[in-house]
Amino acid sequence: MSSDFIELRLAELSNYIRRAREKIGLTLNELSEQSGVAPSTIQKIESRQIIPSIAVILKIAAGLGVETGEMIAPRSLPKVDIVVQRRGQYASMSGRSGK
Repeated sequence: MSSDFIELRLAELSNYIRRAREKIGLTLNELSEQSGVAPSTIQKIESRQIIPSIAVILKIAAGLGVETGEMIAPRSLPKVDIVVQRRGQYASMSGRSGK
């Protein structure tokens, strides 16, 4: 898995947490109370200053009232261009992410 894909997924997770919190009208402090995660930690996750552990993701999901999988499962797979070339007896394959 490429580091670009991982960075994209972490950005999506951060955005998901912020949007879900705002959609249900919770402040950082209110989500903190409901999840048991410090408001400063939630703020740092939302602004991509830190990468949350799975335990923190589980707590935040519970605080938001959503399934953890909803937060971390890819909405759609990234588009990838794949080129297959035959050189002699063997084929080689290369790809790049389409953004």
